[in-house]
Amino acid sequence: MPMDGVFLNKLVKEIVPKITNGKIRKINQIGKYDVIFSIRCNGENLNLFISVNSTYGTINFTNNKYETPKTNFMFCTILKKYILNGTIKEVSQIENDRILKLIINNRNELGDMETFNLIVELMGKHSNISLINESNQKVLDSIKHLSSANNSYRTLIPGSIYKYPPKDDLKMNPFDFTFDNFKKVMNVIDINENMYSKIFQGVSTPLSKFIFTQTENLSIEDKFSIINEIFKSNINPTLYISNESYKDFYCFDINSYEKKVQFNNLNELLDDFIVNKNKFDTLNNKILNIKKVINSVIQKTSKKISIFKKSLKESENKDIYKLYGDLISSNIYILKGREDSITVQNYFSENLEEIKIKLNPKLHASQNIENYYKKYKKLKKSEIMNQNNIIESTKEIEYLNSVLNSLDKIENENDIDEIREELTNSGYLKNIRTKNKQEIIKSKPYHYVTSSGVSIFVGKNNIQNEALTFKIAKKDYTWFHTKNIPGSHVILAHNNPDDKLIEIAGKLAAFYSKASTSSNVPVDYTKVKNIKKMPHAKPGMVIYSSNNTVYITPPSSINELNLILNND
Repeated sequence: MPMDGVFLNKLVKEIVPKITNGKIRKINQIGKYDVIFSIRCNGENLNLFISVNSTYGTINFTNNKYETPKTNFMFCTILKKYILNGTIKEVSQIENDRILKLIINNRNELGDMETFNLIVELMGKHSNISLINESNQKVLDSIKHLSSANNSYRTLIPGSIYKYPPKDDLKMNPFDFTFDNFKKVMNVIDINENMYSKIFQGVSTPLSKFIFTQTENLSIEDKFSIINEIFKSNINPTLYISNESYKDFYCFDINSYEKKVQFNNLNELLDDFIVNKNKFDTLNNKILNIKKVINSVIQKTSKKISIFKKSLKESENKDIYKLYGDLISSNIYILKGREDSITVQNYFSENLEEIKIKLNPKLHASQNIENYYKKYKKLKKSEIMNQNNIIESTKEIEYLNSVLNSLDKIENENDIDEIREELTNSGYLKNIRTKNKQEIIKSKPYHYVTSSGVSIFVGKNNIQNEALTFKIAKKDYTWFHTKNIPGSHVILAHNNPDDKLIEIAGKLAAFYSKASTSSNVPVDYTKVKNIKKMPHAKPGMVIYSSNNTVYITPPSSINELNLILNND
């Protein structure tokens, strides 16, 4: 997120006229590093959001509603003590750095006027907010404390003298530089796409790359002219979107993302980006955490299957021990006792070859027979147990892969809550706290309608798949699912579909499956009445018969199918 000095320079010009001489009516700290100031200025109420989150540091007006946490933050208490009801006299950017200074006047308890500086540093992981007493430059408090133990350059703790972050005096101000200075630097610096972030103060790497592409083959004179135009150009607030998620933004268009959204001003851009990007990242982190748990279980279960298969291989020789027992039993009359072996004719074989069988000389013949039968029975029992274990473990992996597929299709917080509830009920997220069932709003399966008015339903997760197939769908409707591939249950609300409807429903089944990026994906379809659920099976796991199979290449987008999504 390039909240660099150039962007901040443009942003300040939007903020200054809105809050200068404004009165701070409320102060709320809505998170560890997030504060909202409610400001009354020129007859207008404004909410100024300041965040020094290491990923999304920002200062902008917001229209979004934020919950006030029950936690009482000390920094917020200090802010209220000194600047609540104060007047913002001035807002300025420190040179072209990512630092803003708000000068605030307020009366103390004795009625005397005092001046405070609220300094906002938007510098990635070093971002901070500090309240300073202007008369002595002492820090009243900072939202992040820096002690000499973790920062050798400066300290930011109550009572310390405020010191600005270190700056590079060799860099030029992009809004105030001469051709001679520019030419001097260009003659000594290494030429590459990151060079302009080393030449100019407050120029981010993305902006440097953009400038480089615009000026790469030009003369120094032309470079100077173009760069001046870029820095002084009018704003064109641009949001960049890729794969339906917010990727980046800037005060004018500097990127090559295919999907771009323009905003009226920088504050609207930031307000939209911060909220949606935070929602996306929060959701994505939750998805990754659940995937981590599931993949761990899949890995352990796969190791178990390997062990079961190894044990199963050992059972392959079980029949030889039964044969030995039978042959000793048939020839027990020739044993006198204390023999260590017996050679007998294998009358179970067509060739009637002789077999030498080891015996324990310390045991009676009947005990040797019993030992061989015990080995046979033990291996036979182990074989059945390992076969069942392999089947159950394979089913478990199949189920977990279906959950992973559902996680890949998640769209909102509610979808993930349903999957967490499903996994908690199945015992996989036993130690992960989830919302109460009453707090989880049950979502509905996707309901698509074809141009001919036929409904097609798609389950979003295994619980929905099961409800869709066994509770919602009629017995003569047609059920679709990718063959031996994790995916959604798809119900075509038609008892005798033609080839066109089968193709559309098949494409939906392929699109909402693990094979959504493959081609010629096998999709099975049959009547709903042919679908059965095995006893004690995991949600959404079914068996079926009398099916047909079509081979489908999934669409790259649902829009290709010309379906209407019914949201009722």
